Amino acid sequence: MNDSPSASAHNAANQQSLLAAIQHMNGGPGPQAILAALLSSTPDPVIVVDREHRIRLLNSSAEALLGVSGAAALGSPVAELARDGALRELLFALSQGAGQAPAQIATADGSIYVPGAALISGENGEPGGWLLILRDMTRFKRLNRNMAEFLSTVSHDMRTPLTFMKGYLDMLGMIGPLTDRQEEFVDKIGGGVTQMSEMVEKILDAGRLDPHTGSYELAREPADLAEVVHRATQGLLEPARKKGLNLSATIADNLPILNVDRAMLGSAFANLVENAVKYTPEGGTVEVTLGLEQNKIVFRVRDNGYGIPAADCERLFQRNVRIHRPEWKRVKGSGLGLFIVKNVAQRHGGDAWVESAEGLGSTFCLSIPLDGPNLLAESE
Repeated sequence: MNDSPSASAHNAANQQSLLAAIQHMNGGPGPQAILAALLSSTPDPVIVVDREHRIRLLNSSAEALLGVSGAAALGSPVAELARDGALRELLFALSQGAGQAPAQIATADGSIYVPGAALISGENGEPGGWLLILRDMTRFKRLNRNMAEFLSTVSHDMRTPLTFMKGYLDMLGMIGPLTDRQEEFVDKIGGGVTQMSEMVEKILDAGRLDPHTGSYELAREPADLAEVVHRATQGLLEPARKKGLNLSATIADNLPILNVDRAMLGSAFANLVENAVKYTPEGGTVEVTLGLEQNKIVFRVRDNGYGIPAADCERLFQRNVRIHRPEWKRVKGSGLGLFIVKNVAQRHGGDAWVESAEGLGSTFCLSIPLDGPNLLAESE
């Protein structure tokens, strides 16, 4: 529900406009007929309650959800009719005009609803009741879950043949010497296999971390982020050397040990360093820093590359978004790396962002707050 003053004013204006339009219809159906048609045509449960939170109107979907007939339910307290506990609490909160209702609820039969409420004003402008609507999202949630499960299954199944391909490529040199041309082909095939393997891992991570469909739970453990950053940076030294890049890391002393998902944070750090190495032109510099800023640990990767237009900075961390420019035409990517980085940060209560301007390079940042579950218990 959106209960901000601007949203409430907008909704009130819409209601008045709609009522005025209905009242001024000439030669057409009356307001009661229009209301009946609207309520019967929507598949979502709609409930109208008065100031005492008693039912005044139900559509057929609401009758089915509550298991009552509209006539029998008239005058009954709305919260008393719901047999499902979660639904009962939600209806009571909505009928109170509460702004703290959950974004969605799941009933005992597996149905998922997104709730909403609109204030009904009386003739003198005083509150006359509320219109409650429960948008049935069950079908869409199931479709999302099915798609996520399909992608996860396919990605897992791709791991095995890719592992076989990489293994046999590595063994080709064991069965006899290869010509220079053959070695070139093997290197090309090996690069493609590695690229596909990395893409599979990113698809799996993106699916697990997706805020709407993912179900990943952080595997928290005591971790020295300085060590995690060191490993992520060391793994990119050779690719940086091949491009003639100067890759350096500066890590502050005496950083605290945190209770975090070491593997996921390591993947996020490596993603940011890898991106800087891939997108910085030959001969450039990539500077990695890790330090304390106020009550956060902040990881930064700064490059002196081409920079990113301000309009594109907002989109970069969305799923499947890549910025296209001629200099980056040969750079391969899935558009998932930064999406994963942001979700890893947010699941730790932090955030990820970019500071950039065209022609002035970019600085990608990830912050982890020093509070809540990120802190080790005193007993540890």
